[in-house]
Amino acid sequence: MNCRGLLLFLACCFIFQHHVMAEGCSSLPTLSTDKLIAFLNDHDKAAADPYCTEFAILHLDELKDQRATNVLISYLDFEHPMTDAERHGALVHLYAPYPAIGALVRIGKPAVSPLIKAIGCKDSSDLARKNAVQALMSIYRKTPAEGITMLKSASTQSNGSEEKALFDAAAISAVKWCSPTKKSDCEAALSK
Repeated sequence: MNCRGLLLFLACCFIFQHHVMAEGCSSLPTLSTDKLIAFLNDHDKAAADPYCTEFAILHLDELKDQRATNVLISYLDFEHPMTDAERHGALVHLYAPYPAIGALVRIGKPAVSPLIKAIGCKDSSDLARKNAVQALMSIYRKTPAEGITMLKSASTQSNGSEEKALFDAAAISAVKWCSPTKKSDCEAALSK
């Protein structure tokens, strides 16, 4: 398949995915940032309808609104619900299994401080912390040693041994997100 054919295929999958999601969420007809955030802040409502939850996360992703950062952090361990088509082998989902990661990466550097906070929070699930590290390192994908330095700095400034241990573990796990050409820089940042 040539490049043009691949792009056409991906575009069709993207359009189909949004069509499927839109059909699955009639309770969120509006795409305003405030309404999407309000829906996600009502965890009981969001838990009752995972398709609308994903719809809200993906549309906040498209809007790239910094106001959504904190609510997206709370959905770092929310996993994409499989559709019937996916259960039968169709490729419908083009996003990562945890859609909040991509949304936070696209918000970029304004999401860094809340991500660091989530990594050091003992109340965050292990999965949320792992996904927060992935999001952080994706934001710093061009300068991954800087992401590790941020984690090491948070460890140094932490308020207790448990929080320090969380940041240290995150810094160690962050090295796996470094490309081979940046690996030595990352390891040097880790050893500081």
